[in-house]
Amino acid sequence: MNHFFLKKYEPAYHSKVVELYQSLKEKYVDFIYWWPGKESFTWNFCDCAFIGDKFIGKGQVQPIAVMEEGDSHDLKHKIFINIKIHPDYEKETEIYQILYESLYKKALKIKDSLPTGFGCLLCVGNFREEEENNAFYLANGFKPLNSLYGMARDLSEEMVASEYPLGIEVRHWQMNQEEEQLKYLRAEKEIWPDNPLGLERLLEFKRNPNWTAITAFDGEDIVGSVMAWEDLGEQAGVIEDLFVKEAYRKSGLGRYLLVAGLTHLQSVELKEAQLEVVTDNDKALNLYRSAGFKEISEEKRFYIELK
Repeated sequence: MNHFFLKKYEPAYHSKVVELYQSLKEKYVDFIYWWPGKESFTWNFCDCAFIGDKFIGKGQVQPIAVMEEGDSHDLKHKIFINIKIHPDYEKETEIYQILYESLYKKALKIKDSLPTGFGCLLCVGNFREEEENNAFYLANGFKPLNSLYGMARDLSEEMVASEYPLGIEVRHWQMNQEEEQLKYLRAEKEIWPDNPLGLERLLEFKRNPNWTAITAFDGEDIVGSVMAWEDLGEQAGVIEDLFVKEAYRKSGLGRYLLVAGLTHLQSVELKEAQLEVVTDNDKALNLYRSAGFKEISEEKRFYIELK
């Protein structure tokens, strides 16, 4: 019987994390893989699994949607978990279990640090093909939450932008000041009250190569925006957080912002753009399909109440 044990992630394990990714890449076309990152804070919530000196898996937890004072108490915090095991050990449920139990305790610590008065979900997302991984969570009481399509577009294909309303100013906005970042987050939260981006994730996005926000203003008010950057791991561009305030929809602004984001990715010589969209968001799907995006994957998400 194998003897598994855990260690907290440290930078010396980086090459082993890369090797684990490469071993999974040989088996799966698509899989959800989290990198420990460069910030020491995140390392406290990343466990690595070993048999002797052999690195066989890792797991992480991270808050993704955090509610704040003044939000509806019907809303809930969302903490996500990600566990990945070397393909040679994927059927070893014991290794999943020891990682899960350790990470569950870490998730409880995160929950205790978040604003009180809200429920909290522990969530996970995996592609459909990750059968052993999904089966483990279902066996531990997780329930379906939603699903997302991964979509891609060839950036060599022609792009046609629509006009946007007169009086709207659209510009690349680097949000270098904290006041600007908070202004953006307030506007974004109006669109996604149950899944706000939050300052920590915004700063994480900004650290990506060739990051930009292309933002629409009506006077001083933010009325729409889109982010774009380069994903070095996938060697592709990313489109993220496209939104338009309700009063400005059906004006062509959404398409204009989307094409502006794609044009930015073209300008840094990327060949493909990728994005994610909830599978039942018909309006967004129609926009992306009409702009040349095609579904390439489906991520299934599950949850349990964290108590």
